[in-house]
Amino acid sequence: MTLTRALSRVATTLLSTAVLGSLLLVGQAQAATGTDIANLANANEGKMACSTNSLGGRYYYTSCTGYSGRPEYWCADFAKWVWANVGGISVTGLDPGARSFYRYGVSNGSLSDTPHVGDAAVFSSTNSASNINHVAIVVGVNSNGTVRVQNGNWDGGSGDQPTTSGRSRVVPETINGTTGTYSASEGYYLVKYVRPVGVSDAPPPPQFGKADVVRLNDGGTLTGWQNFDALAGSWFAPEGIGGVGPVEASRVKYGDLDGDGKEDIVRVNADGTLTGWKNGNALTGSWHAPSTIGGVGDVDPAQLRLADLNGDKRADLVKIGPDGSLTAWLNNNALAGSWHAPVNIGGTGPVDPAQLRLADLNADRKADLVKVNADGTLVAWQNNDAFAGSWHAPSAIGGVGAGPIAGVKFADLNADGRAEVIKVSGDGSLTAWQNNNALAGSWHAPVNIGGVGTVDPERVEFPDLG
Repeated sequence: MTLTRALSRVATTLLSTAVLGSLLLVGQAQAATGTDIANLANANEGKMACSTNSLGGRYYYTSCTGYSGRPEYWCADFAKWVWANVGGISVTGLDPGARSFYRYGVSNGSLSDTPHVGDAAVFSSTNSASNINHVAIVVGVNSNGTVRVQNGNWDGGSGDQPTTSGRSRVVPETINGTTGTYSASEGYYLVKYVRPVGVSDAPPPPQFGKADVVRLNDGGTLTGWQNFDALAGSWFAPEGIGGVGPVEASRVKYGDLDGDGKEDIVRVNADGTLTGWKNGNALTGSWHAPSTIGGVGDVDPAQLRLADLNGDKRADLVKIGPDGSLTAWLNNNALAGSWHAPVNIGGTGPVDPAQLRLADLNADRKADLVKVNADGTLVAWQNNDAFAGSWHAPSAIGGVGAGPIAGVKFADLNADGRAEVIKVSGDGSLTAWQNNNALAGSWHAPVNIGGVGTVDPERVEFPDLG
């Protein structure tokens, strides 16, 4: 394995850059980002035309008084207020009319058919730019082509303008994000997106972490290699990072139980109880004291997995039956021992549980299901809505060649949110196939990415330790 021993120089460079960056920022106003806009819009969800807004002020401009002292149609008031109050966004030319947002986009050259978080989405009952009836703030852009918007002046029922506007609220909707399409939930055609002038288009901070390597040693101690640039074969030097006591490898699981971006440890005990160690700063060997976090009854630990099935960033618990049935416990507050009641979430047909993996293959934060066949071919079920038992039809997604099934692992090595496939050989060497578009069967050519010493492949896992 390539061990990065000259990292003090890197650390010094990074520190110098950070110090310089902080000095450069003194006295400079921070440009608002699309995320800032979305956060402010979301903070006002449920509020009404005459509510105290989330910043403690009265209303949204003239939302409560614009119709002869009574509430007016206030979708544009709300959208303008959000843009104006994040800082650094120009709202020149905007008024209480939704059409003003389209004119703003024309004047500033910021109309688009491509959504970004923080944009205004403008709508028309006739799919015409000359008849803009509504505007909303884009607060989410999803990989499946939908967008989530926050609507001011929504759901007010029937009646005259002040009556319906007085009853309406800030309400979110998820819609087809393609311009020119009719949205039944909105009751309008989506015409265009309008990018605010002054918004920072700097890339957001990384949304995903990089998987590290952990080896479970005899006696239950753990050795960790922090990921520096794994796909280039570069890892930090190995360190002892704690231990879980003498235990078979099948009883040790990793998963982020509290959504903090760092995977915790769960040990499955002989009586089916679960012991959890919260990750404090695992790569320095710091874990919180172990505690009992629930139980699953009499079960072979090789049947259990931890994986985030619903995209809430917290690992759920999954049991694989010999008949291929899948039972899941939704994580409520796992480190406090709180799980939802188990539910059946589908099945794969008769299978050796050792063949099944759960990993996010398409960066939607929801773990997909993968079966590793004896010949190394891979079959995947894309997660649609796992807790409702909804999976896409299985499809072949490639292969890694014949070899011990226990050595085939899935983990995101480059922080793009998509799991690579990694093969751990008996001599400890690691081979990785970078995920290009795994669910379509597309992977980069395999490369050697280092090694962890001679080891039973079952003892090697790839959790993101933070």
